[in-house]
Amino acid sequence: MINAFVRGRWDDPAYLLTGPGLYERFRFPLRRLYDLRLGVDYHAESLPKETADWALEVVRDLIEVVRAKGR
Repeated sequence: MINAFVRGRWDDPAYLLTGPGLYERFRFPLRRLYDLRLGVDYHAESLPKETADWALEVVRDLIEVVRAKGR
């Protein structure tokens, strides 16, 4: 799912199938969010406030990108 989003073909179906994705800048933040979710959901780990704030900022940025494409 991360790869499909980062590739960006949901936004531009003609975008290249090779090379960096259209939204490559989100690859590592999305991977980190996924890892954090696994820790919290499956291992009952808690998050420091700074990490939670970072995660919320990443999600806000992602939502902003997707909303901008819907206009």
